[in-house]
Amino acid sequence: SYQSELATLPKTYQWSLEANVSQLSKAVSQAASYSLLSVGSGGSYTAAHFAASLHEHFFSRIAKSVTPLALSQNKMLGEQAVLLLSASGKNPDVLGAFNRAILSEPRRLIILCFRRDSPLARLAAKFDYVD
Repeated sequence: SYQSELATLPKTYQWSLEANVSQLSKAVSQAASYSLLSVGSGGSYTAAHFAASLHEHFFSRIAKSVTPLALSQNKMLGEQAVLLLSASGKNPDVLGAFNRAILSEPRRLIILCFRRDSPLARLAAKFDYVD
């Protein structure tokens, strides 16, 4: 229930203060000079929207949150950075979006997934240039 989720907020906040985000910080910094497509579906879409807002605010670059389907229709990925967010890393839409992004060779490709051994993480590990 929502009440039990709220009860875990102090623990979650403490975890976030201790989390090592150096890789994420470096990847975001390297994407700062590009426009950004932030990709998410379901609950991750909200995070994608927030990431796009932060990118615009802090880097003064155009950023847009999109679904995996909208990413597949984008013709200019090679000129942008792409941030792909997924909680489980196993949704077929997200895996398809990753494959589409790889083929389009964006300026930067950043994956944020909360499962280390997910299908998405295994795919991303095959490419040295994916953060």
